[in-house]
Amino acid sequence: MKKKIIIILLLFFVVQPESVNAQPDYIYKEYYSLVGRKIKKGKSINTVKPFIGITSHHLPTAAPLLDNFYGQLKKARPDIKTFLIIGPDHFEKCKQKFVTSNKKLNTMFGELKVDNKLYNELIGSGIKKEGQCFIGEHSIGVQANYIKKFFPKSEVVPILLSYSAKNKNFQNTIKVLKKRKADIFIVQSTDFAHYVNAKQARVVDETSRKMIGELNGDSFSLKQIDSPGSIKLMLQLAKELRLKPEIIEHKNSFDFNGAFNNTTSYFSIFF
Repeated sequence: MKKKIIIILLLFFVVQPESVNAQPDYIYKEYYSLVGRKIKKGKSINTVKPFIGITSHHLPTAAPLLDNFYGQLKKARPDIKTFLIIGPDHFEKCKQKFVTSNKKLNTMFGELKVDNKLYNELIGSGIKKEGQCFIGEHSIGVQANYIKKFFPKSEVVPILLSYSAKNKNFQNTIKVLKKRKADIFIVQSTDFAHYVNAKQARVVDETSRKMIGELNGDSFSLKQIDSPGSIKLMLQLAKELRLKPEIIEHKNSFDFNGAFNNTTSYFSIFF
């Protein structure tokens, strides 16, 4: 009997589910003064009621670009109640290639709740539920802070994709998102050319610009972007809805910090 109790206790501590009750903490205190600090009069959005946006998650370097992205979005769509954040699983911590979570997100500006209706629809489309891999994932955390700052009453649903996620995983999700076009906004949280000098990055980015203009997501690789899966999903969605990309900014980390080598590139785009 004593042996059985010990075994049960061991199973309780060792075979527990992965932190399913933990809320992801994205309280980047060191960046508090950056968010919303450099809102400027950038290029106005011509797209009527944009549905999809692509922007960086590279803090602190790209803070001015992020400020302008969310500042312009606030002018164009102040009514947004739900954001879908799609980003790369940078460290490949998720067990599945296409996952979401219904845990509230803690930001430096307060708590972001999850839109459970959209979450359940996405689970129904085949996206898997995971929790642990969202903890510490800055592709979600950076956007969560900007969303809470600029749209404090909104809700979110986060999605992470493996770099190897394939188009065949996306079709049911695209059907859900097409139906919700009128009442949500999708943020693709991605950075572009990595680890090359500024001159080389410009060459790579011109290829990316061309593929985005053609809504050609299939040709993207890790050379061009840190989440090929995300942009394949977004460009396929844009193609089916006949949306056109509007690039409002294209920058490189060199433009912000003057470091020529080992750079990262950024695009701010609305569809």
